[in-house]
Amino acid sequence: LGYAGVDDGLNLTILYNSAGKRIAQVGTLGRPDIFEQKFHQLDFVARYNNNGFTYRFSVKNLLNDEVKFTQGDEITRLFEVGREVSLGLQYQWD
Repeated sequence: LGYAGVDDGLNLTILYNSAGKRIAQVGTLGRPDIFEQKFHQLDFVARYNNNGFTYRFSVKNLLNDEVKFTQGDEITRLFEVGREVSLGLQYQWD
C-alpha cells in the first residue's frame, strides 16, 4: 500500500509479507521434518524529496512476530528477529 505525492515530494509505503509453513530441514533417522511455521512482517518506509535532497525513514518488522521451528509437536527453535530502524539523507546535484 503506498502514497506517492506528485506535488509535495512525499512517498509513503506500507509493506506486508507473510510466509506459510515450510520445510526447513528434512528429518533423518526416522525423525519428522523440521518446519518453519508461518510468520508475518510489516514494514513502513517514508521518503521526502525537496531541492535535491531525499530524506528517508524506515522501520522494518513492526510486528516483530516470533520465528518458530517445530519437529513434530516439539519446538526446536524460537526467536524474534527484532525491529530495524533507519534514517537516510541523500543529495543529488545536476
